[in-house]
Amino acid sequence: MNPWILRTALISGIMAALSACSTIPEPEDDGLDMREVYDQKVGGGAIHTTSQKAGGRALVEPDPDYSAYTRQVQSETDNLFPALPNPTLYLYVRPRTVGTDGLPVPGYTVPFKLWPRDIYGMPGEAPTANHNPGGGAQ
Repeated sequence: MNPWILRTALISGIMAALSACSTIPEPEDDGLDMREVYDQKVGGGAIHTTSQKAGGRALVEPDPDYSAYTRQVQSETDNLFPALPNPTLYLYVRPRTVGTDGLPVPGYTVPFKLWPRDIYGMPGEAPTANHNPGGGAQ
């Protein structure tokens, strides 16, 4: 057998045996959960949970309600650009016969919009009851 292979196998075996005998020390378990460790490190963390006073004022004031002052995309587009009326019209197609055999076709109704797409008004332009999109007087 080749002495080089024998020497490599012997060194690998010794290294494996030595590394198997070594142990990694286990970390100490204080019995503390993550919140308690965090509170110890940051100095108690009681600022958010207790109402401490400094000069008659609370150190941490409650969050104010800014919902009336907050702009939202949906409310902005609804309020600024109102949809102008686009009424649905209904076309009634009467029953009839078609072809040389006189096959009957029942009557049906076809709904369609007055304009092919929805139209939105400019800011401040609100549709009114007497709104006439075609122009002219009513």
